[in-house]
Amino acid sequence: MSNPLISIVVPVYNVENYLEDCAASITQQSYTNLEIILVDDGSTDSCPTLCDLLATEDPRVQVIHQSNRGLSGARNAGLQHATGEYICFVDSDDMIHPELVQASVNALQRHHTAAVMYGYCSIDGHGEYINSSVESKFFPNQCTMSDKELINLILSRRLTNYAWKYIAKRSLYIDNKISFPEGRNFEDVAVTYRVLHAARRISLINRPLYQYRERPSSIMHQTDMTRNYRDLDCVLNEMSSAVSDMFPELSAKADVYRATWFTAIAWSYLFSNSATTAQPQFRDFIKTLFRKNAPFTIIRFLPPKELVKYLMVWIRFLI
Repeated sequence: MSNPLISIVVPVYNVENYLEDCAASITQQSYTNLEIILVDDGSTDSCPTLCDLLATEDPRVQVIHQSNRGLSGARNAGLQHATGEYICFVDSDDMIHPELVQASVNALQRHHTAAVMYGYCSIDGHGEYINSSVESKFFPNQCTMSDKELINLILSRRLTNYAWKYIAKRSLYIDNKISFPEGRNFEDVAVTYRVLHAARRISLINRPLYQYRERPSSIMHQTDMTRNYRDLDCVLNEMSSAVSDMFPELSAKADVYRATWFTAIAWSYLFSNSATTAQPQFRDFIKTLFRKNAPFTIIRFLPPKELVKYLMVWIRFLI
């Protein structure tokens, strides 16, 4: 078996309490042929100094300092700088299992695939195990699956599409001009299905090799929510259109996927305190997004639970 260089890109922004643990989980991988790229995205805490210190401690660590471009901009900077045959992304407050890279390389070489996807679990702020992800119940037991099969599972909401859930050939990004959309949220949704489609066939490891850290969420202002929902509207419409072109037989499922996202958003808004405290224009904004992305024609494709939620949202908006 060959020993390919694996590039690991870590976007870093104001995570001084978690960066060292994240970096240690990478530098202590059993697989050692790594290119570790820390992208300091204009951090205002001690992260820039920590990144430089980590580079002096391990020659495999490289540091990019840049003005703040957001998560997508940091990932793109790492992608452009990387030289490995394969590449993966690790968020700087998360950690990875010591065997993640070795297990992934083994699967890639055993099945001759261009990408490998693995499972994940949740950890708390102290790095202690919380639970397995909900998707662990549905994660495929097959050794490989086609791009169509995996995209179908994503559209069925049985698999998440985080960009840190897989290692892929770097050439998939370059040859297919895949990059993360800067200035827009939900960048993982915009990219993962494209990488899977470019890979054609993907290896699978049904083990929680990635450790996602759950941190208390800050309260989001309505202006932020408006921007986020606009971004999601754009990303999901692009995805729905692209998937319909890739696999016409999944077109209805892509529409349902988009509809269930916005049904969930409307449900969360309508059946929370937000509905009573929000400005009228914000209610109109949510209503417009819901009607645009979840038209009544979608009703025949909805599973029973989603159908009940969908109808209740419609009734609530009519009151």
